[in-house]
Amino acid sequence: MICKVCKEQIDNDAYFCPRCGTIVKKSANSDRPNDYQKSNDREEHSGEENIKRCLKCGNRVYENQTYCIVCGAPIKELKTTTHNKARSHKKTLIIGLVAIIFALTVSAFGFAAFFSSQHPHTNQDDTTTVVAVEDPLSTMSEPTPEPTPVPTVLAQPQFTLSSYSSEHASSSDGVTSDTYYAEHLVDGDVRTAWIPVCEDDGLMPIGHWVEFTADTPQPVSGITIVNGFAKDDRKYFNNYRVRVIRIIIDGNDEMKAELSDLGCGVEEYIPFGMTYQASRIRIVIEEVYETNPVYKEAAISEISFNAY
Repeated sequence: MICKVCKEQIDNDAYFCPRCGTIVKKSANSDRPNDYQKSNDREEHSGEENIKRCLKCGNRVYENQTYCIVCGAPIKELKTTTHNKARSHKKTLIIGLVAIIFALTVSAFGFAAFFSSQHPHTNQDDTTTVVAVEDPLSTMSEPTPEPTPVPTVLAQPQFTLSSYSSEHASSSDGVTSDTYYAEHLVDGDVRTAWIPVCEDDGLMPIGHWVEFTADTPQPVSGITIVNGFAKDDRKYFNNYRVRVIRIIIDGNDEMKAELSDLGCGVEEYIPFGMTYQASRIRIVIEEVYETNPVYKEAAISEISFNAY
């Protein structure tokens, strides 16, 4: 399989392009973790060391991957599933050797102190000379503190909802309500949603958009979306869920992303494939899942911006 964006050769089981992070196949959310967990279990017991894992979902990744093919998360820092046995054995030997040397040193100083107390040195006037024994613990250097690890996630970009396509929002009962305004996309509550009004009854809400701006350019490499009206399962299935969105950055760069119909209240990360320094981001509804819902209105509950 070939990625339509960057032309990378992709494994047939992949859901995301490993090079640019583009969604290449609709995920089957209930089955996907089990399938990949079986594959990961086989690798854990294969005896192979230093297997690299995605920090987000735990799937195996390789050195030439930029994005995880299972969850689409950027690969910035890898972890191994097994310890390097040779290094661990060497470390154990070094610690044991240091302990033996320390014990011998303490014993030697103790013996010298005892011998000096039994046979003190004297000068011609038979004046006893006291031999000072240095405390071995005082000669040990303080351990060097380990450096604090640098976080892989940057400070999240700060965008403010500045404008949207409709002046008012529609409810599932066909009346306008402040519960469905676009401001609810950034209120941190999935029980509220943006449901843009349709001017003609029965038409799907294609082309409606929201725009976010920042006072200064912000680093942004993707967005997280809670699709549909996530107040409860009935609200979720009684309204359209968005299938395709168009993302416009600073009025110039455009890309399309396909959202998954994951279920009520589930977050989905959409990677951009690179980090932009953006001041204005517009999100446009391009397609909806045609599931014949009770109400002909589409909803999005939450949108947030990410930088990795």
